[in-house]
Amino acid sequence: MTVASDQRRDRGRRGIPPLPGACLVVVDPQRLFTDPASPAFVPAWASCRPAVAALAAGFAARGLPVLAVRHAHPEGDDGGTMGLFWDRLQRPGDPLSAVDAAAAGLPRGTRVVTKRRLSALSVPAVRRAARAEGTIVIAGVQTHLCVAATAIEAARFALRPVVVTDATAARDASLHDAALALLASGHAHLATSAEVLAALDAGVPERGVAR
Repeated sequence: MTVASDQRRDRGRRGIPPLPGACLVVVDPQRLFTDPASPAFVPAWASCRPAVAALAAGFAARGLPVLAVRHAHPEGDDGGTMGLFWDRLQRPGDPLSAVDAAAAGLPRGTRVVTKRRLSALSVPAVRRAARAEGTIVIAGVQTHLCVAATAIEAARFALRPVVVTDATAARDASLHDAALALLASGHAHLATSAEVLAALDAGVPERGVAR
């Protein structure tokens, strides 16, 4: 793609602004996707894990909320729309549904909540944390499914969604790229982990982390 076409594509859209606050939500960092032995393992997870770790550490250092959201359907739950497309739903007792903080690049003690629908904003605790800050920063997997659903639903709650390009992944790179292109078309800001942390420091300079 040429520079000229890049400029036409981005015309009228604003980049990520200084952020006075934000809530970090790491979507589905569970063994189902992070464990190489899992049938749903996301190989690209290894490349985005360092960015997830940097974000989680950076938010914690700035006193901002960090939530890990795992996906699991309790017995009796039909999966909603997910039940229409998948033969097997993830259950809470399945070892693959667990969040391994170390494998996910999360600090020990990171709060974990459970969702049963695609969007992390279906969880009241996530909505409360995001609304308190006004911005939801989204990392995790998979980009074209739960990450995208969370970013798109942010509009319903008048939240600013930021999807972190180097901290998200999908099993198929083409799906990841297509999802990012869709989100960039008007659903969410796209930014790297470094850009997000810089935007936080620019939003409230006095809260900047000592370097």
